Amino acid sequence: MNRDRYAAAVDDPPRDPPYDRRIPDLVGLQEAAEIMGVSKQAALKMVRKSQLKGRRLGRSTTWVFLRSEVNSMPKHQKTAE
Repeated sequence: MNRDRYAAAVDDPPRDPPYDRRIPDLVGLQEAAEIMGVSKQAALKMVRKSQLKGRRLGRSTTWVFLRSEVNSMPKHQKTAE
């Protein structure tokens, strides 16, 4: 990368959209579960059953998901008991 371009990007980062389209819009497990209307445990179960695609960050227990993938999942309504 050109050193001058790098210095300019660091000194004057973009403040408003449009954002860099190469960087995916990611959400964590808690936010993904809230979007789908399920608990964190239910969202993890969906990952284990290959119903929801996600990635762990390194060896940690932190999961990330593409927002578009989460938004395409059917929303679950909590039933009144």
